[in-house]
Amino acid sequence: MTNKGKLILIILLIFALIYVVEIISSYIKYTSTERHPVSGILPSTYTLLAEDSAIIFKAALGKIKVQEIYRSKERGPISHLVFDNKFRIAIYKIELNSTANMNDLLHVKEKNLDQSLGVDYRVTGLSYFYLLYKGGKSKPISQVYLSIGGDSVSTVVKNDSLASYHLLCENLSFKYSPDEPTDLYFESRIDFEAVEYQKISLDILLLRKTGALYLLIMAPIDNTASIDPKLLYDIVDK
Repeated sequence: MTNKGKLILIILLIFALIYVVEIISSYIKYTSTERHPVSGILPSTYTLLAEDSAIIFKAALGKIKVQEIYRSKERGPISHLVFDNKFRIAIYKIELNSTANMNDLLHVKEKNLDQSLGVDYRVTGLSYFYLLYKGGKSKPISQVYLSIGGDSVSTVVKNDSLASYHLLCENLSFKYSPDEPTDLYFESRIDFEAVEYQKISLDILLLRKTGALYLLIMAPIDNTASIDPKLLYDIVDK
């Protein structure tokens, strides 16, 4: 073997060694992550919550039906509703420990993310409209880091107390510091075992009200249909 060939072989071996070290490091990180199994699950209910009806205009309440309210001892309920027999809505209330306005509270980037490694999640929702939450007890927050996976993202409204976006969505990730695992994860797939996401027309709205942050997600039941970018904004009582 020539000297040049030996040099190329050494370089390839070095790169192979680096790759193996990366794999081992990732595995160690995954297996050593503190896991919080999803526990404390309570029976679902099917009656509209007072805190949900308080943020929806009275004129729209007559078109609201409860699909399922997912409950847990470790966090507040996640409501899955149907509006006008055409749209699904998910609502989740997050307690705040900060008086920051929306511009300081919310940090948004356009990036596809997956669920965090080494973390257990509970699935809520139905086909093309899944909202997952992390195991472990929730706590009040002061920051939200939202990653939006999809395209055609537009800002509908943003002010001191509200932020509303419209997009063709594959997934959404919510965490409360850059280094924490994802707490809430929304994804659009035909079923939870499917590999590929499908982009759906979607509205997302975050509302700061009475010491809490309300997260609302809305999409058509027909995953091939579209939603008016202002529909969710228009039915929410600001």
